[in-house]
Amino acid sequence: MGEGADKRMLPTELMRSGVLLGFCLLVACNSNSGSGADLLRDIAADGPAPDFYSLDTRAQDRSPPDLAPDVRPRQGTAWVFHTRGYGRTRANGVTVDKQSNIYVTGSLVDETRFSSSPKLTGNVDKAHAFILKLRPDGKMLWVDTDLKSEGGITSTDIALDGQGNILVTGAFSGYTDFDGYSTTSGKGLNSHRVDLFVAKLDSKAKLLWNKVGGSTGTDDKPGKVEVDAAGNVYMAGWAADSPLPGGAWFGFKKLSRGPFLVKFKPNGDQAWLVQPSGALSVGDLSVLPSGIVYWVGEYKDGANFGKHTLKTSGYGTYVAKQNSDGKFLWATSLAVGLNAGIGVDSQGNCFVGGSGAEIAKVAPDGKHLWSKNLCKAAPGQHVIDLAVNSQGNPVVYGNALSESSILSCPGGSALKGKGAYVLWGTNAGTLLSASIAKGIILHTLNLRGAVATSLSSAVAVGDKEGSFDFDGLPVPHPSGSYKSTQMFAWKIFNPK
Repeated sequence: MGEGADKRMLPTELMRSGVLLGFCLLVACNSNSGSGADLLRDIAADGPAPDFYSLDTRAQDRSPPDLAPDVRPRQGTAWVFHTRGYGRTRANGVTVDKQSNIYVTGSLVDETRFSSSPKLTGNVDKAHAFILKLRPDGKMLWVDTDLKSEGGITSTDIALDGQGNILVTGAFSGYTDFDGYSTTSGKGLNSHRVDLFVAKLDSKAKLLWNKVGGSTGTDDKPGKVEVDAAGNVYMAGWAADSPLPGGAWFGFKKLSRGPFLVKFKPNGDQAWLVQPSGALSVGDLSVLPSGIVYWVGEYKDGANFGKHTLKTSGYGTYVAKQNSDGKFLWATSLAVGLNAGIGVDSQGNCFVGGSGAEIAKVAPDGKHLWSKNLCKAAPGQHVIDLAVNSQGNPVVYGNALSESSILSCPGGSALKGKGAYVLWGTNAGTLLSASIAKGIILHTLNLRGAVATSLSSAVAVGDKEGSFDFDGLPVPHPSGSYKSTQMFAWKIFNPK
């Protein structure tokens, strides 16, 4: 970040900025569900509609009220923040600090406006990563767009350490001087492929260190990033093949094709690299303050987690637990589809989300306690994340991906067709309440990340096309005829 705080773009400072942004990796632009044509709709970019909606403003005032983090409004939705512009903006990850400020990361392509700032204009083909900070009431504090690469860069997840430093992970292509590494051709790391990075920034978005990983394959994929109480950083993802010459895989020279987890010390030095043989993916990651790590993902036929072996006929889901030294303590198998998100309560029980509205609970010793459906779900529902709040209850986030999708919940909440849902559960596997975003017109909505911000509130992020009803709060798309995808942050309160 070179200039530190000077590189942060505050709403007023953006008016004086002549920044030209370079944008989106092709993988960042085209990895949405469905075809590109399905995801681009005739919606506006630069109309007069506000970019912030709350229960009190009802789309009449751009400035939201100062809602205290734990004040419950009359309905489930507290506010919705979204970008404007005819570009494509995606929010991939979200986290919250001790003061309940919200940090969002993702990618943007072409013209984009954050809050009341002027438009940012850049290349129509390449992604630019962003980090956005919002107050608890949804007001924008700043946006940073200073992680750059000539071929495009996107950030997929974000975390904070105890000092307020920011950790982001993602993928990039083309020349970059991340970590001071360059190939013999002098064109940067793996300039013809997509490679991975993890970066640490201070609370003002100044870059502290950055580590990169590139394999000889072409499909390295970033995953999650987490931090423990000591400031150690954990990054998960998928490695396509062996490291590039010179040992460029985050400093490790041994690597196999498949999922991985890397631990870095607070100063960025490598601690260890773990790869369970036979595993096909890492769906999610949860790290406790002590450094205990929980994984969830998919495997086929069999997989080895240290001395712990799982076997099944065909595909299955694994849940594995490691100590802070990277040694596997246990691994257990769950039904296919329960691999989308994982959260851990204060007792060490973990909750895993899967297809539809199903969740599973696993005891601290690895025993599968139960699997239950919070709601009835027809095909087309997909859980994308799961968090556990301070009371130890799971909060499940999911997408309805087709017009034939049906979600029916106790108490009357229902979703038919495309949309998204947040299900507030109990640690016994029953439903407390449901918050639902329904498409109004020209609608496609994808939740991509979420976090429980307190006992009674949560924030989900993603991207949308068209107008939506966010659990009783109508949020229209800006008027006009441009085709665009806009990121959003949605704060929801559990009404019960």
